[in-house]
Amino acid sequence: MAAGAQIRLFCVPYAGGSARAYWWWRQTIADGIDVVPLELPGRGSRIAEPYATSVTEAARDLAQELRKRSSGQPYALLGHSLGSLIAYEAVCHLEAAGSPPPELLVVSGRNPPHARNKWSARASQLSDDRLLGELSAMGQTPRGLSCSLASRFFLPVIRADLRMVQDYQANSTARQIGAPILVFAGRDDQLTDSEILSEWARYTSLGCHVRQFDGGHFFLYDQVVEVAEIVRARLRSGTPTRTRERSQ
Repeated sequence: MAAGAQIRLFCVPYAGGSARAYWWWRQTIADGIDVVPLELPGRGSRIAEPYATSVTEAARDLAQELRKRSSGQPYALLGHSLGSLIAYEAVCHLEAAGSPPPELLVVSGRNPPHARNKWSARASQLSDDRLLGELSAMGQTPRGLSCSLASRFFLPVIRADLRMVQDYQANSTARQIGAPILVFAGRDDQLTDSEILSEWARYTSLGCHVRQFDGGHFFLYDQVVEVAEIVRARLRSGTPTRTRERSQ
């Protein structure tokens, strides 16, 4: 990306989340990056639509949205947690259809596709109260959420998303995308394994870069300015490498 150029950063929410998770990024991030939050079916502005029943279905929907909203211009794509899987699969769909991939795929808070998430399997079996408790401890429940509102609006979404995670099966042969991958993770995140994050490199032909931050699963939302600087620098460099480094 040339200095001074503007690039769109499309953002995909985590399990149970909506486009609202990225709305305030639009005021926080500027200088060359136009943040575009994307909505998944069954939440936010698309609440009247049925939930996607699989990562593949959600990714196909996302790929259609990206084709429509990118207008053929260069863009980057970011997903957090479940959003990382959906974003990666969406790029696979785009390339299979002959559409250009993003300039950069940012995957955050998620092990590579072939590594299953043990917490998701256990969480899907928890009662509503225990599930809410664990989600609250991770900082994943909306502030001021009452039990009645949770049962009516939030828990159905999170449970539908957990089913998607559980049913997801990565291809036995990793599909390499034609975009570099930038991996973000929190050092204290119990949902990722720092020893295998670099294995995201299997899924790209253009290099994988891992960056770890202080914090837990939602570190991304506590360090938005630093995250934006790293994304901006990677886009401007245009020279992805298979390196691993830690944030100081």
